[in-house]
Amino acid sequence: MGLPLEGLRVIDLTQDFAGPFCTMILSDLGAEVIKIEKADGGDETRRGVHHGSTGQATTSRPSTAERKSVVLDLKKPTFDL
Repeated sequence: MGLPLEGLRVIDLTQDFAGPFCTMILSDLGAEVIKIEKADGGDETRRGVHHGSTGQATTSRPSTAERKSVVLDLKKPTFDL
C-alpha cells in the first residue's frame, strides 16, 4: 500500500516558511510537489542563515526537500528549454 497522496500533483507558489513547510508535508505524504520559484533567487528562505557545508540557508533545506523546482520569469515574452 502506497502513501495517501500518491498520484496527486501540487503546484507550490508559496514562499517564506509556512507555505513551503505545508508542501513539505504534502510531499512526505506522497504528493508530487512542483515549486515555482522567482527568477531573482528563488524563495526568500534561501537567503536566511546559511549552513557552512552546503551554502544553502538552513531554513530552506527541510522545506525544499523532495521537490521539483521551476523558475518562472513572467517578464520575459519567451522561454528557453
